[in-house]
Amino acid sequence: MIIFEKVDKTYAFADGGCNRVFENLTFTVPDGSVAALMGKSGVGKTTVLRMISGLEHPDTGTVSADCQCSLAFQENRLVETATAALNLQMIFPHSVKGWKKQGEYVCIENEICNTLSDLFADYVSIRNLPVSGYSEGMKKRVEVARALVYCDYLTGQNGGRGILLLDEPFNGLDRHMHEQLADYIFAWKQLHKDATIIFTTHDLCDVEMLSASVIDLDAKTECL
Repeated sequence: MIIFEKVDKTYAFADGGCNRVFENLTFTVPDGSVAALMGKSGVGKTTVLRMISGLEHPDTGTVSADCQCSLAFQENRLVETATAALNLQMIFPHSVKGWKKQGEYVCIENEICNTLSDLFADYVSIRNLPVSGYSEGMKKRVEVARALVYCDYLTGQNGGRGILLLDEPFNGLDRHMHEQLADYIFAWKQLHKDATIIFTTHDLCDVEMLSASVIDLDAKTECL
């Protein structure tokens, strides 16, 4: 379960000014659920994801998450000179060769190849290319694939439980690829019933495609 309890967060600027992102923010996300963080730009959606993952800390209040997280950032965090597969594999320690999935041991190389093949119909023809040659939409899919594979690993280590955090996962995709990726994430969740997904979006269609509940940060911060 993920719990935000009376969380305050303010960013200070060098000129002495400040930006209060939220005050007294309180909500709970149950284990195994899918939740969409919504609200206008700058309301703190990314900050919430970073707090869940431990990359940010509240000024006051508490944030608790009872299992490990896998995060896909909104901006490109790929190694441009590496292939898509290597970008996925390099986040794992060398000691990790595979994990348990639905009761069977799976090999890390096979899981990476299968995931990328599912997300790229022409993966065989691009598998040896560095991601610097990919379009922005293709890079976005690699980012999401990396988070999915790592969360798959986490669920294998934690009895099916893990937290998948996706910051604007459909940003920059055309409608066809948008829907294809949403369908893939939805199917992934059906195989990982105890995993929790939290994603940011401005589009209610994403909420419907992933059967998500909504955490409306505009409503929760309207008093500021």
